[in-house]
Amino acid sequence: RVWKTQDDGDSWTALPNTATDGSTMDSLANITVAKSNSNVLTAWDFFNIYRSTDGGMTWSRKSTGKFIFSLEVDPVDSNVIYVGSFSGCSDCSAVFMSTDGGNTWSPRGNGLTSTTLTNVLTIRVDPLDSNTLYCGVWNGVFTTTDRGQNWTMLGSGLPSVYVEDLEIAKDGSTLRAA
Repeated sequence: RVWKTQDDGDSWTALPNTATDGSTMDSLANITVAKSNSNVLTAWDFFNIYRSTDGGMTWSRKSTGKFIFSLEVDPVDSNVIYVGSFSGCSDCSAVFMSTDGGNTWSPRGNGLTSTTLTNVLTIRVDPLDSNTLYCGVWNGVFTTTDRGQNWTMLGSGLPSVYVEDLEIAKDGSTLRAA
């Protein structure tokens, strides 16, 4: 479940863990707070997304219909959400985008990789340009400058390695891969 503190962690309050459809938020994998609106929380397990627009007092369940490895909320518009998933085939997308807070999703994986299967382990939106995204996959880092419509392998010198996390400096000057 999700817990909230307002005193630097000295005390904690459990937030409701039942969504408006009656489902419960069990086994959450992660949670994020929207940078543009701290009342917008997005928590997820591997198949469901739970979104709150009132600081966690109520939750609505959303679904992409895909396994969720990673999730990123646009730093400027909290209604724009990206999900990194498992493609499962050469013609299937491993990235999905929602512009309405997770109600509907569109595939955004063109050119992401030339291999048959892709796992998007992490996805990040550039803090200075919401059109630019980065994702870490099992063999490196990919980037796009059109909100995920077309992806290309990023840079030279990065070995073909499993990239599970990415961090972008607030000023956009540095991208770190782990």
